[in-house]
Amino acid sequence: MLWFGLALTAHVGNALVFIVDKSLLKSGGIISQPLRYAFWSGLLAVAAVVVLPFDWMRPTLFMVGWSVAAGVWHLAALWFFFTALKEGEPSRVVPIAGSAVPLFTLVLAVTALGEVLAMRQLAAVIVLIAGGALLSVRIGDTLGLSKKVVLMTVISGAFFAAYFVTVKYLYDGSDTFLAVFGYSRIIEGLLALVLLGPLVWRQGRKYPAPAVERGSRKKGRSRLVGSVFVGNKVLAAGAFLLQGYAIKLGSVTVVNSLQGVQYLFLLIMAIIVSRKWPNLWREELQRVSLAQKLTGIITISLGLMLLV
Repeated sequence: MLWFGLALTAHVGNALVFIVDKSLLKSGGIISQPLRYAFWSGLLAVAAVVVLPFDWMRPTLFMVGWSVAAGVWHLAALWFFFTALKEGEPSRVVPIAGSAVPLFTLVLAVTALGEVLAMRQLAAVIVLIAGGALLSVRIGDTLGLSKKVVLMTVISGAFFAAYFVTVKYLYDGSDTFLAVFGYSRIIEGLLALVLLGPLVWRQGRKYPAPAVERGSRKKGRSRLVGSVFVGNKVLAAGAFLLQGYAIKLGSVTVVNSLQGVQYLFLLIMAIIVSRKWPNLWREELQRVSLAQKLTGIITISLGLMLLV
């Protein structure tokens, strides 16, 4: 059950990553545009080159080809996800994406990988998806999300699922983990430069960097934002590495279904951040909204119990 512990640790780390992502996207800085955020997030993946000396091997055609596919899926997922996260509450956007990922992963894993789930695992997937949906829908006077944000989030979930199934295929077809992880991340960084770079350049000409970022008196703030962004991506890389290894060891469907545990930490952290720094965003904390979210968390917890 090593994969189970690794997956839980990765998802808790990702919860913190999402809170920082939301804060930076709402900061009004140069990286607050979702496209730019996805570009820099993808580009920094080349830092995975540091793992290659620990498990060196020449990249094979199989490794490169499927890494390209995985990189395309992941960059598309990031772009759609950050677009939704910028507009919606993280405690709503992340559960929708987290519910869509295991649903699409289940379909892809069964059809593409021939994976067979036990009835207990299948029941856990269904309960986790129901919990994520309950956390996300609009009830009574709660704000909910616009149809556009929901659509962007679901699409990101589909791309994330395609990515996870692809890397699972990569890991299963290789005798090494670190080399596959390293090369796939490096290739994603190069794809970000080639595919998203021109789009970011065109966007930069149309929407120049805000004055707060160009002013010499604001250099300290820009450096702080940059440092937080890089630190957050380091944390994301660590969680990504753990999640990738958990996928190699266990079931891709169940590992992704464990994203439900993120909601427990995400809700707590979102409440703390939105109260301490309300200028970034405000978490909806009315009685109905909290009851809805807590009920969803209980449902997700029941789903996690089915996996033990």
